[in-house]
Amino acid sequence: MFVASTLLSRSLSSRTECKDQVLPKMGSWKKRLPTIAEDGDDLVAAAEVQPNLPAGLPESLTDPLSIISNTEHAAVVAQKLQDGNRTDRKQLLAWLLVPGLLKALPAMVLSEAGSKVVQVALDISTGTDRMTIVSALHGSVLDLCASRHGHEVLVVLIQIMPVASIAFVADEIRGHCVEIARDRFGSSVLDAMTMHCSEAQIASLATEIMDEALALSRHPHGSCIIEKLLEYATSECGADISRRLMPDASRLAMRRQGSGVVEKVFRYCDDTEQQAMARAFLQADAPCAVVDVACSRCGSSVLEEIAKSQVFTIEFQSQLATALPRLRKSKYGRRALEHFGMKSQIDIGA
Repeated sequence: MFVASTLLSRSLSSRTECKDQVLPKMGSWKKRLPTIAEDGDDLVAAAEVQPNLPAGLPESLTDPLSIISNTEHAAVVAQKLQDGNRTDRKQLLAWLLVPGLLKALPAMVLSEAGSKVVQVALDISTGTDRMTIVSALHGSVLDLCASRHGHEVLVVLIQIMPVASIAFVADEIRGHCVEIARDRFGSSVLDAMTMHCSEAQIASLATEIMDEALALSRHPHGSCIIEKLLEYATSECGADISRRLMPDASRLAMRRQGSGVVEKVFRYCDDTEQQAMARAFLQADAPCAVVDVACSRCGSSVLEEIAKSQVFTIEFQSQLATALPRLRKSKYGRRALEHFGMKSQIDIGA
């Protein structure tokens, strides 16, 4: 009896102790949140998770950043990216696209060695890897446009990425289009954009450039951008450029920088703009009259384009007929006569 009483007393005591403890309910466990990294911890973590050196690379190439200054290492990496199989490429991209390198990517593409590697990486990568590279270049477009090697990366990016993905390039150069058009490297970026951007993106850039269309048409790099706009931009843009060039059309036609622009008007603009431009030629006086244009190397080529467009053909023939002796003495003058179907006039004077 005593034993039973003692056991009962112990059981009650045990139950009382359990009630006093607060036990967690099922499903109420909380997952422990990760510790927030202090300054510098993220770089340490990145170093810890950096992939091992891919097979086939020199053992001395322990740091991807070294390819910025080592052209030999850069050439090896670029070649491995080009020739490697899918697995090799995946390992190389994982090795290259570590956080530390991505932060230095804008500086990396300014070097010749780094630029070549990034161009190849953009070309062979897909999906997330490619977008990671592109995202790292945000905010650096103006610096890349002015760089001998950096602009090449931008051109490749513009050529291979979807239109929506290159919107940041248009956004960052907005307000600087004219100076970029005059730059030997930046003009190549604008050239690529006129061919690959959306109509809306081109229109926003063309608005800045059209105000300086005449001056840019005389510039060695700017003239190429005006030509591309006439070819690829909207008809409204082409009409606007044509009107701005018209007062100086004949003079432009005789210049090395400028003649190509005028040719593009007669090749790509609507009939209305072509007729207006042709009329400007017919109304010009010496030293920019039709005969003067015909006797110049560049002008003769422009007249060939006008002849092909068949705009005011009779009127041009009439003006050329008034100066046959001069035209027959000029190699380019004789070509102009041929362009307008006046070859018989050359033979008569022979």
